[in-house]
Amino acid sequence: GINFASDADSVTVATGTYVENINFRGRNIKVVGDNRETTIIDGDSSGTVVTFEKGEDSTALLSGFSIQNGFSEYGGGIYYINSNATLSNLKVIDNSASNQGGGLYLQASNPIIDNLFVQNNSAFRGGGITCYANSSPTLKNISISANSSSHNGGGIWITTYSNPSLLNVTITNNTTGVDGGGGLDIDSNSNPTLTNVTISGNTSDTPGGGLQLSGTNCHITLVNSMMWNNSPQEIYFDETSTADSIDISYSNVAGGQDSISTNNNGTLTWGSGNIDLDPMFVDTTNGNYHLLATS
Repeated sequence: GINFASDADSVTVATGTYVENINFRGRNIKVVGDNRETTIIDGDSSGTVVTFEKGEDSTALLSGFSIQNGFSEYGGGIYYINSNATLSNLKVIDNSASNQGGGLYLQASNPIIDNLFVQNNSAFRGGGITCYANSSPTLKNISISANSSSHNGGGIWITTYSNPSLLNVTITNNTTGVDGGGGLDIDSNSNPTLTNVTISGNTSDTPGGGLQLSGTNCHITLVNSMMWNNSPQEIYFDETSTADSIDISYSNVAGGQDSISTNNNGTLTWGSGNIDLDPMFVDTTNGNYHLLATS
């Protein structure tokens, strides 16, 4: 369908499992599945499942699928380079990358990504998502859970002048081995903004369980968000990082200001409205990080 489509066409896909690897080939088209629970594109471990690499703009759309079982060096599930194609209403699950971006890999790309479920993906760096080299996507209404990396960023790795905006995102129960950043790792002149973001239950074998700043000239803005039950720290400045900083306001941080390890080589701005109280999640055992009515 994609091969015979032209700009502004739509390709609609019925329920079923399709074992293939697709490439939008620069076409600004809409590819829409019947239901993300029942319409599956399976990469058969033979490459990236979905590729955007020829300048697709925001009118290109992928929606209504499960993207699974991809394997590649970069971007096991979805691979972006120089593309702004829109993603919505997808499950990106059980993909892997030998290098970066088990679920999604973005390079020099700034798409809108909305209503995604990113789970059980793995990579060397960026188990769930990698934003690399001037990639500043808008990530909203996304669950990033149970992803893993052997090095930086079990959930997300943000690096090299990348400035994504995260809105209404949960980053939970992700893991990394060495180099830290079980939930997120921020590196190399990157400046993400996190609003209404929950980072909880993430772990690292080395310091930096929840959120780590590990590069040079990185700055994070954290607003109306929660850092809770990450191990071994909620927020950590790597000892080798320089000129990193974080602004925190109207957020719930376990252990409060004193729990944040700056290692005397970064700047913490502790703004208004911050608290340190049990958020009272509904059911973390079963992945429900909504808040109880009594919270």
